[in-house]
Amino acid sequence: MTRPELLLGPDAAVAGEKGLEVRIRQPWYRSLPLSSVLDVAVELDGTPVPDDRIRLRVNGRARRIAELAPCWDEIWFIQDEGAVEIDGAAGSPGDEIAVAVAIELRFPYIIIDGVGPLTRRTDAHRTLTVQEGRA
Repeated sequence: MTRPELLLGPDAAVAGEKGLEVRIRQPWYRSLPLSSVLDVAVELDGTPVPDDRIRLRVNGRARRIAELAPCWDEIWFIQDEGAVEIDGAAGSPGDEIAVAVAIELRFPYIIIDGVGPLTRRTDAHRTLTVQEGRA
């Protein structure tokens, strides 16, 4: 069971340097290697954001989703906030925006016979007020 309420908090939309950022936390009870992140999808006001405009920033480094697979030795700790950076997305502090985020995770220590590692997709959505950029 994943926890969608952890994925997208009430102050998650932040005006970033290159566009909008959506701050997220992984919706699992244990820290995971970055290679466990199989996909991240975002919709803003009902419009899907193309994959080439999305980067996931964890541990101070932003990467495209396709770049995460070899990152088995870098951990996304459950205490640490990540950010989905969305290049070119407009968002000024005070704006309201409908945000939907979906993350698909692989759990390398839970093996299903004949299938392989367990995977789960977690979806979260809420209307957010864009916050001023913060560290």
